[in-house]
Amino acid sequence: MSEKCAKMLAALCLMVMMVVSQCVYGQMFPRKPIKLITGGAPGSVTDSIARPLAEKLSSLLPQPVIVENRPGAGGILAMDLVAKARPDGYTVGIATMSQLVFNSYLFAKLPYNPLHDFRPVAGLVSGPIAVAVNASVAANSFRDLVVHVKAHPDELRYAIPQLGSPPHIVGLLVLRAAEIEMSAVPFKSATEALRSVLSGDVPVLLEAPPIIAEHVRSGKLKALAVTGRHRDRLLPETPTLEEQGFSGIQGDVWIGLVAPAATPDDVIARLNTDNNEALRSFELKEYLDAAGWRSTGGSAEAFASAITESHALWGKLIREAGLHLD
Repeated sequence: MSEKCAKMLAALCLMVMMVVSQCVYGQMFPRKPIKLITGGAPGSVTDSIARPLAEKLSSLLPQPVIVENRPGAGGILAMDLVAKARPDGYTVGIATMSQLVFNSYLFAKLPYNPLHDFRPVAGLVSGPIAVAVNASVAANSFRDLVVHVKAHPDELRYAIPQLGSPPHIVGLLVLRAAEIEMSAVPFKSATEALRSVLSGDVPVLLEAPPIIAEHVRSGKLKALAVTGRHRDRLLPETPTLEEQGFSGIQGDVWIGLVAPAATPDDVIARLNTDNNEALRSFELKEYLDAAGWRSTGGSAEAFASAITESHALWGKLIREAGLHLD
């Protein structure tokens, strides 16, 4: 056999071995427990999604999926941990729109690159932000609120859980579309922001419907609008901003599942398949519906497109607002 033929045969053998190895690896995955990293503390929004998801995935994979809470720095610590993990599918992360989109424009120096350090696995849930006011505020619709703010500039402020949080950034879009100005009052958590509006210290609140629905039903808060494409199931009587004549405001926020950037295709495919099956299960779907979320799921490519589209919308908005957090 000539030297040239020998080299060609060796190269062919190597290619065959690599293909076989990848197929075997994909068939064997997962062979050990998987860590599901979330940047929220126990009991937080992301934690409340991660735990039932992990339980369902554990029965499908079948390997234990263990939730690991890494709160701090608005989720930056958790996302950095996922970005730097071995790209073998055994460390994945619950990622919010803040962590994958907003932070790109809010921080000059992130320890991770949201667009290059992760592979999207699948969307998990999406939902709107609600505009609510203390029951004493003389506004029964979002248009009433706009009229009041224009007539009394600098009088009303709105509470948010943190600067740079989804309620804050979505609030910027709402204010721009309504052509009004209000000052944001940041708190350390959604609980503190809610408490300030219930007490009347701050009159307006922007938050997710699950946070405020109970207090709307009790009459302590009035929900004036939701920012999504559709009415929210927890606030069925509350119209969207589009319904009230404010076009161009479709501020749904989303949460998804990501893996380190170099995670193999077959592992992403397996995680995506089982994630979608988990979201279709009666138990998880019922839980998420009751919590006010819409299950998204879908392909990894669809989630990647959603991330790209979000950068185009929200990046421009944050830059125009001149908002920086470092």
